[in-house]
Amino acid sequence: MSNATAGKGSIFSRGDGATPTEAFTAIAEVTSITGPNMTAETIDVTNMDSGGWREFITSLKDAGEVSFGLNFQPGAATHLALIQDEIDTQVRNYRIEWPDAKVAATLATGSAGSNTGITWTAVRAGAVGNDITVRMVNPGTTASLSVSVSGKAITVNLAYSGGITSTAAQVRTAVLASAAAAALVTPTLTGGNSGAGVVSAVGATNLSGGRGSRWVLPGIINNFSVSAAIDRALEASVTLKVSGQPTIEGVS
Repeated sequence: MSNATAGKGSIFSRGDGATPTEAFTAIAEVTSITGPNMTAETIDVTNMDSGGWREFITSLKDAGEVSFGLNFQPGAATHLALIQDEIDTQVRNYRIEWPDAKVAATLATGSAGSNTGITWTAVRAGAVGNDITVRMVNPGTTASLSVSVSGKAITVNLAYSGGITSTAAQVRTAVLASAAAAALVTPTLTGGNSGAGVVSAVGATNLSGGRGSRWVLPGIINNFSVSAAIDRALEASVTLKVSGQPTIEGVS
């Protein structure tokens, strides 16, 4: 079975230069990304002791360029920012986020200290998990604990007898017993708490933090070309010259 990843869903973002934590804003309507095309120079060090085979060592490395296409929007803030970057010619960080499944989305409800903490982790890693929502409902009338799923929306109807009676451990067990819910998330008791605490109602909340691997590329925008045709949308072609060493973010 192939482990290939479709390019659909790749994200190209622009850094704001803030320290120590830099924020990245996705560029709107990117249609294609090519690169970086990394190369390394080599030095021929063949000598009399090489045994008849040429020998080489690596010299300077070049991360090359990244080119990407856009459905150009003349008034879009992220597109105007790229044009300004070309004018400024200042090195800044850009980022490509690939759609491979690396980090799973999560959601924390309750707290470990009160033994109500549940960590909901998407079964499928990657940005796809960010679409999952979890809701825990107070029925307000006598009811048994049940779980239902609609698409990627998980609803936990809490048990009620004069008040909510469902514990975190019971909610976890009920979710794992639902084939549809267990296909979306894996609930665990946060911090290894006992799960004996009675949970509270939670409005529909998305899991977050799911993503693919990310490459941070320092560089300059050295080309921004716009084309217009009567039978096509406005398009732009952008080139980023990478300056220095890209950072390929690891996944713990």
